[in-house]
Amino acid sequence: MLHKNFLKPLMLVPLVFILMGNSGCDTEEERRSGRHLKRSASFLGIDAAMIKVNDNIQIDLKGMLNNQYLEAVNNSEYFISVDRFNPVSFTDKMNSMVGTFNTNFSVLAPNTTSSVCTKDLPDTLISGSATDFEMTLSGGLSIGLGGLTGGLITGANVSVERMVMSLDLHAFEPLTFTHTGASVSRKGIKSDFSGGLNLNLFGLTFNPSVSVPDEFASVTKKTLSTTINSLGSKIEQLEFEGALEPWSARVYAENDSHVLINAGRKHGLKVGDYLWISNMDYEWEGDKIPCESPLRFQRPRQNVEDPLAVVEIVSLGLDNASAKVIRETQFVDIEEGAKAFVLKLQEEE
Repeated sequence: MLHKNFLKPLMLVPLVFILMGNSGCDTEEERRSGRHLKRSASFLGIDAAMIKVNDNIQIDLKGMLNNQYLEAVNNSEYFISVDRFNPVSFTDKMNSMVGTFNTNFSVLAPNTTSSVCTKDLPDTLISGSATDFEMTLSGGLSIGLGGLTGGLITGANVSVERMVMSLDLHAFEPLTFTHTGASVSRKGIKSDFSGGLNLNLFGLTFNPSVSVPDEFASVTKKTLSTTINSLGSKIEQLEFEGALEPWSARVYAENDSHVLINAGRKHGLKVGDYLWISNMDYEWEGDKIPCESPLRFQRPRQNVEDPLAVVEIVSLGLDNASAKVIRETQFVDIEEGAKAFVLKLQEEE
């Protein structure tokens, strides 16, 4: 455990003010013009109706969107994907980190309201639904979520003129499944491209000589990518307005001068970034033990004005980091389930 007498608590207050500077005077636009860190996100799925042309021809819009999600979220500006249903065990995670930084670390003090399930919780859960899709063919034929409309056209090689898709995405708190207030709706449109469909009495089939399926996939992929980034931007806006908890990472282990956290380069952290640490209180429904009943809420025990500790990132792995303890304010151990929140990020070069 961190030895509470080796640091000088009284020196923390000026340090915090130096790090924060006059950020309180910055406009929101100025505060958002610099770096932002990526939040870990777990996927709850995207719902979409089957686009049914007839009994033989169906377009699996739901399957396509869900298959494209992982690539889209990991290539986004605001999220990385994690699996909340299969978290890495604490021991395996800590051993991996210790191996990365070649330093001896100890487990954190126990927290009676926490449990191992909180250590790998994602920052947000994402779900969505496709609310509209329409593919317009030459001659007035329209194919959408409601099926085939616009009248039957005979003949072959009907040209595809336009595709339109609308997608809604929502963010939820992990374990509680409480809506964070972040929801976005975006539309993807592709028009004026060449393509063809064969239409006959037996149904609708894609013409092998054109790439209509590829064009279809490009519309869903572009719409998904745009909507995910819009959701991340909305979460960041709510964060700066104080409506959502700021970006944070979990503290995994400590020694006398450093802590290990479960965020690294792929989250956007850099050497020289400062974080502040708080122990957490978790309240579970009823008298059930942690993780075996719904989580009502989680609440920081300290705040940025009076943090448990201030740390500086000194070494980075892909998804973990070692941070040096700069100051501590309280003679309290860092407990399991503790969080490290952003205090000050290095300026962009």
